[in-house]
Amino acid sequence: MRRPLIALSALALCGLIATQTFAKDITVRGKLKKTVEAGGWVIVAEKQKYLILNARTFQNEKWFAEGTEVEATGVIKSGVMTIYMEGKPFEAHSMRPFEQSESGTNGAASRGLSR
Repeated sequence: MRRPLIALSALALCGLIATQTFAKDITVRGKLKKTVEAGGWVIVAEKQKYLILNARTFQNEKWFAEGTEVEATGVIKSGVMTIYMEGKPFEAHSMRPFEQSESGTNGAASRGLSR
């Protein structure tokens, strides 16, 4: 009885590690906004909020301010517990300001990605 339980537990653990290791990168566009709780930042997209888990990585950038339109690439971290009560936990690998020009092209293409 004990061996099948151990085998099942090991299989579940391997599945969990595999999903975290092979998490798919997504690109999110939206406005930066402070969370209600102190110190947190979210990207507010059309119908979703993404809680930036590593906001301190980008906070020294001149463009990192509330209301800035940004484009971020990263992964959603399911199963992460935070003190913040809003947004899907999101770890950004890169983030940059994003300006939509009137013609619908990316006006910020000449700006580099920040890490």
